[in-house]
Amino acid sequence: MSLAAALLLSACGGDANPDSIAAAKPTSATTEVPSEAQAQPTVMSPEELAKHSAASQGYSMKVSGLQDPGKATKEYSSTANTRFVAVQVEFANVSSDDKMTVDIANASITDDKGVDYPSIPGSHDGEVKAADLAKGDKSSGWIGFAVPQDTKLKSVTYRVGLISQIALTADLPAK
Repeated sequence: MSLAAALLLSACGGDANPDSIAAAKPTSATTEVPSEAQAQPTVMSPEELAKHSAASQGYSMKVSGLQDPGKATKEYSSTANTRFVAVQVEFANVSSDDKMTVDIANASITDDKGVDYPSIPGSHDGEVKAADLAKGDKSSGWIGFAVPQDTKLKSVTYRVGLISQIALTADLPAK
């Protein structure tokens, strides 16, 4: 008995053999492939993750996922000839005595031609929350962007403070 059949029998009140359920292995017929509407973040190994990190003056940013195209909130509506992209990040105040202000308005995404696109607050569920990170604190979540349809993305940049000279820039994972 397959896992799907056992679960269906169990849900309908039938008797499912627990040994059959434990021994069941998924097959390609039961594996679902996410559609564009169900965009999943890119999964990266720890080695790959290290390539998509930036640190400066005691602050750090790690890119841990990319949805391209991303799934925006219902409140956000894109404009013609654009696509929505979401980047999953983790900000950390690793060793600075000065707090790290987290505000996604300080984030931008850059394409392969050097053009920057600003973040869109409120555009993705699970968005990074505004915070002031003391030494040792971390904050993670998503940042959404609208970019031209044909744009090849290169990196994401976060400025620690709106007029700060500290900029954390990390390369984005390949699609």
